Amino acid sequence: MIGSVFKKDWVLLWPLAVLVTLIQVALEWAIYKFGFFGVSPVAREIMRLLTPAWYIGVIALAVAVVHEDTIPGVDQDWLIRPLNRTELLLAKLLFVAVTVCVPMLIVNLADELALGFKVMPSFGDALYKEVYMFACLLVPATAIASATRNAVELVILVAGLVLLYVVTVWLSATLFGLDRCPTCDTSVSWLQSLLQHLGLLVGSGAVLAVQYYWRKTSVARVLLAAGVVLLVVVQLPWSVAFTIQTWMGVPIGRLEVRNYRLVEQDPAARTCRLAPSVRYVMDPEHPAAVDPAEPIHSVHNLPEFGGRAVSVHIYSLPFNTCEVYLPEKGRYLDMPLVYTSRLGVLCPGEIAEPARPSGAAAGSPGG
Repeated sequence: MIGSVFKKDWVLLWPLAVLVTLIQVALEWAIYKFGFFGVSPVAREIMRLLTPAWYIGVIALAVAVVHEDTIPGVDQDWLIRPLNRTELLLAKLLFVAVTVCVPMLIVNLADELALGFKVMPSFGDALYKEVYMFACLLVPATAIASATRNAVELVILVAGLVLLYVVTVWLSATLFGLDRCPTCDTSVSWLQSLLQHLGLLVGSGAVLAVQYYWRKTSVARVLLAAGVVLLVVVQLPWSVAFTIQTWMGVPIGRLEVRNYRLVEQDPAARTCRLAPSVRYVMDPEHPAAVDPAEPIHSVHNLPEFGGRAVSVHIYSLPFNTCEVYLPEKGRYLDMPLVYTSRLGVLCPGEIAEPARPSGAAAGSPGG
């Protein structure tokens, strides 16, 4: 029966599914063209337009498939047919996963491979992203849609939840001030975010269960309202969050740093010749600083290290450019540095994107 419901929904909604897929492909192309250094203003503008279009499209698709067999009311055809409610719910979730997550997985993987990353790590990263989007965006969207009969009810319900969220934040700030969010703007804020995402998933599952198994729309809407309030008022104490991070965040990983000596350089032709210099291993017990006499360096996670590692590069000035050397080609580039945020605030017009590692050797920044 899951297949029959899926097929029926596909026949009715395939134009919207195809449109969402085309938006995903166009957005991923723009991200690819944007590159590591954000040098394409056209790609930046396309990303700015397509990012909200993508969110609207995937949420609209999740809502539309649920509304094909609405839960509230007594005039639905599926109520009088011998249709198992578990199979109906699974058919809806399967449709969303196949029409949104599978195409997104394919285009994300193609992007990573085009950038030169290996297949398995790229597949793992892309799969993690799709699971996250399914659990924290698409499942909540289907839960809210299940508590409404049509688009008008959906808009009214969402508007009411947003208003409730705003009022709750205002009351919380009025009563507790800065203490309302002990972990905000701290290094442990990610734990509060994780707690909220888990609550979002659990609450969405509860709403779907109430609707598809008991059809208690009023109870489902109360659960949605309670969930919005809990997202604001349930805050992880800073001491607890710090203890958890200390327990979980033991630094691991090693990296090899390779310094280079600049032998020749032609600024007009942008050519150079580098000579390898010292090598050393950097790990949590042995941090390192850039050598002012030999600032050109590259960082490598060698296969024999057998694990993941992260390096954080801290500079003392807000540099505008950085020299990037390509030793295998004998050339170097003076690349502009594009900042996502300054002093913890997102820059105007910037879109927060996960940083991607570069395979080129990095030189010293220039002002």
